[in-house]
Amino acid sequence: MKRAAVLTLCLALFFIACTNNLKLSEKETLRLSESICLIAVVTPNSDAYTYGTGWIARNAQNNIRIYTAGHVVAEALSGEKTILIGFWDRKKMEVVYRYIGEVSGFEPDPVDLGAVKITEELLENSLRDRESISQSEVNRRLGKYALTIDLKRQPKNMDYLFVVGFPSKGLWGNFLQYHRAEVSGYTNEGYILLNTTGNLDRGVSGGPVLDASGRKVVGIAIASTTNPETGRGSNVAVPAIYLDKIYNNEAAMLAKYNKPSAPVTQTQVNEPVILNVEILNLIEITNNTGTVLDRLFIFPSDTTQLGTDALGDGTFFASGDKLTFPIWYPDETNLFHILAHSDEDDSYYVLEDFEITDGTNGRLFLNRSHLVKKQDLNQGKIRMPSIMTNLTIKNNLPRNIKLVFISPAESRMFGIDVLGKNTVSAGGKLKYQIFNWIESNAPVKYEIVAVDGDDHMYSGFITFSATGSDLIYEIKESDLVIKKN
Repeated sequence: MKRAAVLTLCLALFFIACTNNLKLSEKETLRLSESICLIAVVTPNSDAYTYGTGWIARNAQNNIRIYTAGHVVAEALSGEKTILIGFWDRKKMEVVYRYIGEVSGFEPDPVDLGAVKITEELLENSLRDRESISQSEVNRRLGKYALTIDLKRQPKNMDYLFVVGFPSKGLWGNFLQYHRAEVSGYTNEGYILLNTTGNLDRGVSGGPVLDASGRKVVGIAIASTTNPETGRGSNVAVPAIYLDKIYNNEAAMLAKYNKPSAPVTQTQVNEPVILNVEILNLIEITNNTGTVLDRLFIFPSDTTQLGTDALGDGTFFASGDKLTFPIWYPDETNLFHILAHSDEDDSYYVLEDFEITDGTNGRLFLNRSHLVKKQDLNQGKIRMPSIMTNLTIKNNLPRNIKLVFISPAESRMFGIDVLGKNTVSAGGKLKYQIFNWIESNAPVKYEIVAVDGDDHMYSGFITFSATGSDLIYEIKESDLVIKKN
């Protein structure tokens, strides 16, 4: 973000700068200019401000939000600073601040993402003349300018994309800039690396990274550097799939990360979030295949990742036996895929879109009717994994862990408790195999949630790379999920 001494509510001049043979039509650039905004975080009774870029989209509840980078709006979390939202005005030929907003979603770590809810309208472009605006009115006014967020697909290496945002104030004032970019790879943390003809200015932070059509948001710009020898920019963006948590449940993410503005005193107690275990359902699987199963995957239908082998390290599922797992999902009804393997005859058993509904345990009898030939596996909704990673989970807490959920970050569901009837004692560890479908060497990020005997939750993230290197995840006190004031 750009820091400056003076906030000018009407910026001097606007123009569209295109680089690297940009192929968006004039009509498309004008359309995008209605969807992308300048975000200024201002300090009351002061000329100091910071700014970045935001863009309009709908959340899972179909309400309009301004999405941006988390660091763009971080200083407004306490409510002591004001978020101004400005758009290009074609008649006035300048950026005009039209709205005031508040942070409605926030996830700084391991991603850098934020969402803003519009709460007030500025009249006559003045902070002194403002009035409240309802969510329904915001939806009515800005709904037609909402961009589509691609929550399913990550860009591949060599994909051509567009990055749009407001760079720093230059010789002719602020302007909306369009960069053509090429995906050059991914960082170990799962961020997209983009090559452009120059580095993206800090003011572009939070700007959308669009697919080649300019119609879908596939990433959010967060940082950049320039190679002094070549002059080429190496820019970093967060894949749009990581917006899923803010997109689906912004209030929970805000509560998880928002900090009270007042300093913490010794009389204040960090109150942990308690998991209401009554929201968990059960899935019960009986092995009627006539063979011993050595692999079992129960994974959400909204991801291509098989994820964790539910049988764990060295465990087998004998024919006639029954296994039961707690399962965690957001809606009243959700769909899961099941894939099992028998090493006895190298056979596979598949059930797609198995429905789990609140109030009824999901009972499944896996039998020979679910048998699928190996060569036919990729013809349905389930993809054979390309990488297997050994994951060791270590409990560094002084207490037992009774539940562990290991879920792809791209999924809305946490899925099954991989411990089953087991626990991880204090200082203990368990080993699992994680199976992933990795395209173009793009790493895959997972969220891990552990629950202790008091139903306190411990949350963290881990990234699986295309190398398949063994990983260790440690559950520790600092991962405790705390209620925020």
